[in-house]
Amino acid sequence: MAPSTTLSGTSWVVTSIAKVSTIVTRPTMVFGADGSITGTTGCNRYSGTYETDGAKLTIGSVSSTAMACADPDASAQEADFTAALSGAVSWDIRPDGDLEVKAPSAITDMKGTGDILASPAGP
Repeated sequence: MAPSTTLSGTSWVVTSIAKVSTIVTRPTMVFGADGSITGTTGCNRYSGTYETDGAKLTIGSVSSTAMACADPDASAQEADFTAALSGAVSWDIRPDGDLEVKAPSAITDMKGTGDILASPAGP
């Protein structure tokens, strides 16, 4: 399905990764008009680049701070999020307004695919 809008200039709060709801320290994604992507993994800040071509999404090299997560669940969530983000191949705005980032091979364990769902960030 073709995207209904552009990612440029949008901000999102991740609500699930690989069909698992995120915990209190939710990752964020901010897609800049200049092709930058920034946000938090839930524990660390990250930045990188992105490109879109229709529904295709390519995430470039991403760097992040290296603070240890205080909670083992947050650490696991951070690992899943960074794997899914790095494996992103496409995106779509769903009818409910949420962003779906497809990363079909990012997480290959029993959790399923590495797809990311995110809701628009508040003002």
